[in-house]
Amino acid sequence: MKQPFSYHTFLFPFVWKTSGNTTIYQLIDRLPKEHWQEEVYDVQDGALQKNAEEYTLNYAMFQYFTQPARKLVFGQGEDGYMRLFSYCRGGKPWGSRADETQIGSYEITKGADVFKLVIHGIKLNIYDTGTAILSFELENWDHRDRDSVNAINEYGRRVWFPFLTPGRTGLTADKIEIKAEDAVIASEDFLQESIGLQNNTHGEEHSPISPTHIMAPIQNLLNCAVAENAPPDALRGNQDRFVIKPLVDDRMFVCCLVCDDKALEGLAQWDADAAEYVYLSNCEKDDHTLSDNLYKLVYIENSVSCASRRMKKELLRKSVYDRWIDYGTLYGITHHSFVCVTGADAAGESGLGDAVYNPFLTQYVEMAKIALNSRGMVLALSAEAANVAREVASNNSKGPQKIQELQERYVQAQSKMMLFEVTVQEQGVELFNMLSEQLYLPENKAALDDMIDDLRDVANTIYDRIEQQNDSALNTAMGLLTVFGLLFAWWQSLSPLLSEASPVYPYLACITNGLGFITLVFCLGAWIWLRKQKKK
Repeated sequence: MKQPFSYHTFLFPFVWKTSGNTTIYQLIDRLPKEHWQEEVYDVQDGALQKNAEEYTLNYAMFQYFTQPARKLVFGQGEDGYMRLFSYCRGGKPWGSRADETQIGSYEITKGADVFKLVIHGIKLNIYDTGTAILSFELENWDHRDRDSVNAINEYGRRVWFPFLTPGRTGLTADKIEIKAEDAVIASEDFLQESIGLQNNTHGEEHSPISPTHIMAPIQNLLNCAVAENAPPDALRGNQDRFVIKPLVDDRMFVCCLVCDDKALEGLAQWDADAAEYVYLSNCEKDDHTLSDNLYKLVYIENSVSCASRRMKKELLRKSVYDRWIDYGTLYGITHHSFVCVTGADAAGESGLGDAVYNPFLTQYVEMAKIALNSRGMVLALSAEAANVAREVASNNSKGPQKIQELQERYVQAQSKMMLFEVTVQEQGVELFNMLSEQLYLPENKAALDDMIDDLRDVANTIYDRIEQQNDSALNTAMGLLTVFGLLFAWWQSLSPLLSEASPVYPYLACITNGLGFITLVFCLGAWIWLRKQKKK
């Protein structure tokens, strides 16, 4: 039986909480209900999935992940802090060519080449901390060579221009279309945008392309989202729209499984002279085509950008996981890709479906989502910490309060989203550690911890200064109160010496009562002021 040559999952992590008053419930209410269907997994009732095949896959994932990680993998409905949705057309899932149930395609046009990928699923993970991940699960049945795989990954992942080349599209596709039952439901024409830029650059009216644009297929699928700094008319008259911005850059993260018996040809051999596998030793050869091909696949490049053989070898050493290389399977992880190269299993006799394909397409893709969301949370909180630091430096009176709010959000994110052990399975631990390292999570988290500690020290200093000011004010208030009390006592002791018949008695009584009233008002005012200072 024929099978896909490669599987491609594009992950687009983004921030939906770009304004402080938007809640996850408001976001979910704005999603088009006719297309986005929530997936809720009730483990207690044994209802991991209605479909028997998917139940088997979900059962394996449930056993594979730790309890905290399960909450980021399986949708828990309103009780969870991750809500999972699937995009459907007419109530039907996208399907697969394997059982002739496909209804849609993800089409990438670049020059004369058109790469048509079967859409197996489109999912949306929404996290209550303000982030989300949109994922495109795609099958490549028609383009059965590694150059096509590289092109699909390179051009299919771009959500906007990495740089402007008027009249050309550089690293982006010419066009990306999403079709359902042969009808285009979402499209981005990168080439026409670039041609338009070329035509307008030297005209009387300069029409720049927004650097924060996100390709239309993403916005069209969500149908209630616009990019950051979108034109005013994108939001005008439509209160159901919300603003989103990418968590990382202009690329989606790529998870790619290549099923090719010849993919590791030559690379998996042991070089006894160099005491390492050929995929490493070949980097130093005059003909280093073998290692170049692997490098391009792992780093998602159509041509090798690293011109140093020594550096290329070190990069491959850090990014390639070869635990199962003698069995014909190799993994590669970089800061923007997670790739698996293995053999074909068209007849299902080799067992690769259960041993390699299914774990990669389910468990490992979910690990990538968890790591990506952790990285996104660290970057988002780091940016917020920098903003808070600027406000504190400008002597903003709300600085300490914002530091405290930032600390609370950080603690919440750590306990819910930023997991550093998602499974106890040995290979999974090693791969997740590689993911974390390639995404710079340890370094970024350490830098964020330092920022939070510094802000906490600043807040403590501010609180100490406020406490000292309060103590000083209290001492002053008590001193004045003592003076007023002595004066009041003196007048009280003096008044009996004067007869009521004395002409000065009414005045003396008035002064005495006035001093008593002033003392009362002063004490009440000092008490109220001190309470306000403590609240600040």
